[in-house]
Amino acid sequence: MIDKHCEFCGRPFVALRQTAKYCGDVCRVKAQKRRKAKKMVAQPKRKCAVCGKDFRPKTEASRLCSKACGMRETHAKMRAAKEAERHIQQLRHRALTRRTGEAVSP
Repeated sequence: MIDKHCEFCGRPFVALRQTAKYCGDVCRVKAQKRRKAKKMVAQPKRKCAVCGKDFRPKTEASRLCSKACGMRETHAKMRAAKEAERHIQQLRHRALTRRTGEAVSP
């Protein structure tokens, strides 16, 4: 057991591991929330890639303002993929029709 001071509240505590930083779960969670809040303040506002609304991202990689915009983007990608597949099938059908010289059912 190791005598340490909590990095959040400064109180002394007995640690079971050398890597312990906090006296308990309460201080650990509060420290985590403080770190997260600092990250959020550090992020400049961005425009959502889907709706164009200004928002403050939670991470550096955030591109969308909400789950709803995430769903809209996903559905749009799915529609685009289906349309691309349909277009490829039409091109194949046209090529087969030209080769055989007769109408072929799709």
